[in-house]
Amino acid sequence: MEQLTIVLNKLVGGNGIDMVDIENDQTENKWDVIENFIKCHKSSGYRINRVGDCGQSYFRLMEIFAKYGNSRAMCELGGMYYHGQHVEQNYLEALKYFTMASENGDTKAMCNLGNMYYFGIGIVKNYEASLKFYTMASEKGIEYAMHYLGYVYYYGIYVEKNACIAFKYFKMAVEKGYVNSIGYVALMYQLGEGVERNPEKAIEYYKKAISYGDSDAMNNFGSMYQRGNGIERNFVKANEYFMMAIEKGNYTAMFNMSMVYRYGYGVAIDLGKAEEYFNMCIQNGNAEKFRIMKTKQEQFHQQLHNKSKKTQPKHIPVTQKIKRYFDKIGKQMTYSQYGETDMGEVEHLIN
Repeated sequence: MEQLTIVLNKLVGGNGIDMVDIENDQTENKWDVIENFIKCHKSSGYRINRVGDCGQSYFRLMEIFAKYGNSRAMCELGGMYYHGQHVEQNYLEALKYFTMASENGDTKAMCNLGNMYYFGIGIVKNYEASLKFYTMASEKGIEYAMHYLGYVYYYGIYVEKNACIAFKYFKMAVEKGYVNSIGYVALMYQLGEGVERNPEKAIEYYKKAISYGDSDAMNNFGSMYQRGNGIERNFVKANEYFMMAIEKGNYTAMFNMSMVYRYGYGVAIDLGKAEEYFNMCIQNGNAEKFRIMKTKQEQFHQQLHNKSKKTQPKHIPVTQKIKRYFDKIGKQMTYSQYGETDMGEVEHLIN
């Protein structure tokens, strides 16, 4: 075992190693030794597989390790083929090794397969397969997979929308320490989606999510204060949370601040600032989602401008028509929709 450790430590120093030394080593539990070595050095910053001969040696080591049936090595090879790290990028080879690793019980490989099938990375999109692999990982206690399942059931993505199932998975993920699910649990408690409405629980989970920097939670907690929904109405606090979210780039909070200045919620009415925040919302949000809104806004402004020519007012009034318009889209957008950016995290799972 001592000799094996010496050979492996050459990797850390950036030196190549003779694969024959590994295969001929007589250490009884050498594969356990190698796996622990890999875990140790990967957790300290991937020092063993960065560049040059060291990286090539690491790749060959993983090939040998995989040949002997180790699922961790299979998943490592899948990741290297996926990224083109120490080998030419090949998504089909990545898929092959992730599949082998998954069949041998590697939960990270299961999530990576779910990712590849969901996004159609190098293969045809297959939502059914994606759901299958994330369900497998979830059943083995992987919190990210639980979060993913909560996400697809909450939004009804290629499955029938089911808030009760979504809440179950989000709550499971939170209990396993997955912080990105906390805001969903808070929102569902607030709105009574999939669970009995409980403002106190919503506030508890919002505060927890905010402590982790969740900008959607900041925005939604601000909306609670603005509406007095389960909490004493407080425009000043609402605006504070909206601004916290805006500092993190949350475009729904930008929209909410537009409404704040348009209607004077805790501030003096300022149509210039209202317009500024609304434009920020359009520029930072999903372009397709805001395209129609921007068009309607321009139409309303033109109508108001035409009216102002006849009445000669000092400023453009907020008419009932534009108020109804903003009330309508305000109901749709006041609460952040977590899912629009959430699945982006999945693409960073493979490493």
